[in-house]
Amino acid sequence: MGKNNFNIVADIYDRVIPVDDKAEWIYKEFIQAEFILVCISPQYRDVVEGQIKNPDNYPHFNPLHAYYIHRLMEFEFDSNVKVNHRFVPVLLPGTGDHQIPQWLRTSLRYQWPTNYQDLFMLLWQPHKHMFADLPAQLTNNNEQKVHGKNSN
Repeated sequence: MGKNNFNIVADIYDRVIPVDDKAEWIYKEFIQAEFILVCISPQYRDVVEGQIKNPDNYPHFNPLHAYYIHRLMEFEFDSNVKVNHRFVPVLLPGTGDHQIPQWLRTSLRYQWPTNYQDLFMLLWQPHKHMFADLPAQLTNNNEQKVHGKNSN
């Protein structure tokens, strides 16, 4: 994705960005992100629902980071009257819909790597794809608003 001019930020910053206030860094990056890819691994739902008994068993990521980011997403989702504007579930190999948190299951999801082209199109041209599942009447009105056109 970086090769295609996407600015990528991952929550594994411990290895990349030395900061004292990690929660503040996560929050700043969260607020600035246009999209947040929610990479659903076999353990993801257990992590975000607090089912992890021993965080040391996960050397490739910090369950506390995932949990915090998940809570930020869930709060934003609830604040937006249960409408998802920027969280994109990406199902990694070996995962299924049952591992997506309940509140995120109504969102368009992508299976990696099977749907990678569709995912890139969403990220590359969101105004053409964000309203794909809405009725035509709503889609036309929203696209006009996005592009600054008045429907009247």
